[in-house]
Amino acid sequence: MLVFNQSCKTTKTPKIEKETQVNTNNKISAGYKKGILKMTRLRSCPYTMTVDSYSDSLDPVNIEDFFKEGNVPEKVWVKFTSLRRQNRCGKGRPIHITAIEERLD
Repeated sequence: MLVFNQSCKTTKTPKIEKETQVNTNNKISAGYKKGILKMTRLRSCPYTMTVDSYSDSLDPVNIEDFFKEGNVPEKVWVKFTSLRRQNRCGKGRPIHITAIEERLD
């Protein structure tokens, strides 16, 4: 009678941190900025966004074009242009999102 002893041990270490750094560098070189979306209680501007390289809050006027209400991620990669128009609310400067993706870090 033969008995085989198998082990499920692996010797490889995860490279998640390195892959995340590579992804971050790729996004930044592609023109994306790190953003955080927050829901507000105002109907005029349901979401505000903060971006690492800006000190003021932003009002993404076309966020509904990319995400359904209630399904908006908190952390995002975003490309946008500033809008020269009156603010919809006192919470943020209006912007037009040109590209947005959920950020997983």
